[in-house]
Amino acid sequence: MKNLALTNTLGLVRSLLAPSLLSTLIFNPSSVFFIESTFEGMQKTGFILDRLNFFFLAGYENAFLMQWLAIIILSAVVAGWRPRITGVLHWWVAYSFMTASIIVEGGDQVVSVLSFLLIPVTLLDKRRNHWSAEAQTLSKSESAVAGVFYFLTKLQVAIVYLEAGIGKLYSTQEWREGTALYYWINDNFFGRNDAVVSVSNYLLTDPVFASVLTYGVIGFEIMLFGMLFSNSVRFRRTMFLLGLGFHFMIVIYFGLISFFMSMAGALCLYLLEPGKRLDQNFDFLLRRFEKNYAGVEKESVIIP
Repeated sequence: MKNLALTNTLGLVRSLLAPSLLSTLIFNPSSVFFIESTFEGMQKTGFILDRLNFFFLAGYENAFLMQWLAIIILSAVVAGWRPRITGVLHWWVAYSFMTASIIVEGGDQVVSVLSFLLIPVTLLDKRRNHWSAEAQTLSKSESAVAGVFYFLTKLQVAIVYLEAGIGKLYSTQEWREGTALYYWINDNFFGRNDAVVSVSNYLLTDPVFASVLTYGVIGFEIMLFGMLFSNSVRFRRTMFLLGLGFHFMIVIYFGLISFFMSMAGALCLYLLEPGKRLDQNFDFLLRRFEKNYAGVEKESVIIP
């Protein structure tokens, strides 16, 4: 088996996972997430990770200071500084937020789990910066360890999509009837975009279109799960772009930007090849851009 390499594709994954929580912490005060009763309850448990929660290390009254320290750590992750150090810290901050905050969404859970599974990989990463174009080739034993945890991260993302797809069929009657999407899009709980919704409702009020779109969401999530068993690079790249578009539509309708960032990182980890450089993973887009650019440049030439 060919030895694995640590590349800037892994850097992209980590730099997409970190801004999910980073943006949340930057734009909100600590009082939005942390309450004193949670702090007191966690201090009374015998679970060491509760007692060592990052945001409560300096006491509840200083949670805002730890929040700013978390912002510095997550910024270092985005910048790519010392993956061997920031890999563990990223998980500690993400896990601590997920267990201590009273406001948590699915993206926070995804980041907490994936950052944990990537710890063994980052501990093998000797690069100064994960954005480095120069890859670090691992030894056979290191490749075996990294390969196992890469697979576990892919399996985790696949399960997320399987649960999202199958779970909808068992969660509410509206999903089974094919009408759930209409109600979700018209629910203002997540910050509905009224301008977009008003246009969508012209189509969603049609029962056939609403059913096709609703079942289409379920089918697409199950298809994403199925990519775990696909060896087709072309198909995986196509599903990667469709997956990004799918989650971007969630941003447009519900404003869940942090969720988009976490799932974009998950998709990169799941459908791209972290052992290849970014220019290798995105060579199909680069070739198309160069082809289109060459065509435009050719048309712009004026022949006297």
